[in-house]
Amino acid sequence: MANLPSLVFPCLSDDRPDRRTRALGWSDAAYRLGMVSDRSYVTTIATWVFVLVYASRPLLGSVLPSVVMPGVYAVVVIAALVAYRRVLADAARRAWQHRARSFAMVVGGYLGILALTVAVGYLTQYLFDYFGVALADPQNTGELSQPRASLVQLILSMVYIGIAAPIVEELFFRQFLIGSLGKHAPTWMSLVVSSVLFGMFHVYSLVASEWINAVSFTATGLGLGLVYVLSGRNVVLSSLLHIANNLPIVIMTLLV
Repeated sequence: MANLPSLVFPCLSDDRPDRRTRALGWSDAAYRLGMVSDRSYVTTIATWVFVLVYASRPLLGSVLPSVVMPGVYAVVVIAALVAYRRVLADAARRAWQHRARSFAMVVGGYLGILALTVAVGYLTQYLFDYFGVALADPQNTGELSQPRASLVQLILSMVYIGIAAPIVEELFFRQFLIGSLGKHAPTWMSLVVSSVLFGMFHVYSLVASEWINAVSFTATGLGLGLVYVLSGRNVVLSSLLHIANNLPIVIMTLLV
């Protein structure tokens, strides 16, 4: 017969699950909700570190010293790679097995985003003229043109902005957001939500030019999301497309 304290207060029972069992329970619940890629404890912890730190990055950037932010970026990148290590490996395998189709998908996606950018450019230019505001210099490429930056800083910035950041953004906005929302909403809705959030996440201040720029980023996010969905949710292909879109701009900014 159970003792009286355990009957009155079940949390005092010797039969309550231990810490590891509770942790695995949380991992399983997160997996069923589509928030993590597998049920392992390591994946769950890495996913939540990645999501929480990355989502709060704008706030962290406003309260933490700038010297600390490279460490924050490093944590985000490492946590993302650990959280989605199996997803990336499987996506790379599928992309290589169908490499001709994958190449066509990336090239077609690049041309599609280019055409979409040109079309949206007319809209953003109209908005700039209508509101009488100047074009803002994107924060993520502006730091590359700082005259006092050393060669090492420029190279590290190029690697992060041109390669690491696109991979991280694809894992967050496509793999995590579309994957999570897609479990509970139509694919088109999760695609639109992730694209709008992608655009808003590139707004660094409340000035009008930043919000107008968000329209272009939203269009780019929509193109990347379409490639992700149409490729069978292959985050490696959308990441390669994102890198192809970012890296030339970063290199040109670096060389100018």
